Amino acid sequence: MKLPLEIPKPLMRIIDSPKKVGCDVEAKSPEIETPKVECPQLDKLNSDLDLLLDSKERTSHKIETLIKYMNMWDGLIHEINDSIYQDGMHRMQSMFIHFKKENGIRFNERKN
Repeated sequence: MKLPLEIPKPLMRIIDSPKKVGCDVEAKSPEIETPKVECPQLDKLNSDLDLLLDSKERTSHKIETLIKYMNMWDGLIHEINDSIYQDGMHRMQSMFIHFKKENGIRFNERKN
């Protein structure tokens, strides 16, 4: 490999390395990887949300179901840690906005 400029040796080792550098999983050391936090409630919620997103139901029904999920998720706040709660709530809020934009639906949230 010929390059027009002289490259410092440490950089040459990276360029000549058989492993790719960057996002390639092989290049990461196991010590650096962050362990996945196991949370069955979040896994179940994400699975349910994926099914809801792919369902052929009317959008108004999807929104009603999503609001039910949000209320149920809100009830779990004392059982799960704050970051997991925020992850689930953020995904549901994103879907809520997606359903509204995608279908041009206008409605007011009802307070129970």
